[in-house]
Amino acid sequence: TDFNLALSLPNVEKSWRLKFSSYDDREESRNLKRTYLRQSQREENYGASIGVFRKLGKIRASFEPRIELTDPLKVSHSIQFESVANMKSYRINPKLEFFASPTKGVGTFQRINFFFQLDRVFSLTLINEGEYLEKIRTYTVNQGFSFGQILGKKRALAYTTLFPSSNRPHYRLEATNVSVAYNEVIYKRILDYQIIPNYEWARDEKFRGRWGLTFNLNLTF
Repeated sequence: TDFNLALSLPNVEKSWRLKFSSYDDREESRNLKRTYLRQSQREENYGASIGVFRKLGKIRASFEPRIELTDPLKVSHSIQFESVANMKSYRINPKLEFFASPTKGVGTFQRINFFFQLDRVFSLTLINEGEYLEKIRTYTVNQGFSFGQILGKKRALAYTTLFPSSNRPHYRLEATNVSVAYNEVIYKRILDYQIIPNYEWARDEKFRGRWGLTFNLNLTF
């Protein structure tokens, strides 16, 4: 179990935010495999962060320094730029982030996803994201696609295929993962859950197939 406490102050929530958490949620957001299909225990990292937000035209910019509660204290930084471009038949969601960590060094994250609303029930998302870590000179990429299906006001399905790759020791495919995610809202903005069975062929397993199951329960108050 983990917690993420964000103070909601109506008068200033559009310009800054204060958070306390038991893990670095910014690091998780840089990789779909860490947020969507968790295959290892979340790294415990207690800390507090202050987010400052600004609108630069249609671009949302943010600066988030985070203090890790260790002995001695450590400070990490993140600068993000994100936007949404609405076209006639699709939507583009680009994101660029520069970050610095006392343990992992500096790096960059890039994402450009394409979203197509096929009809009232079905949608298609094309996934393209990459992360570069300068300290170990590693560039990892997640590419794939996801079909969304609305089952009702509180239920939905997502059929996803992911192709993670890495440049170490040379650029190559690391795995192929297929999954079906069932999402249901029990109480709006209070309680929801996800059940995600998946099947993966990973290079570490010599591309032998392996079943997995992810269950997420989120409580918001």
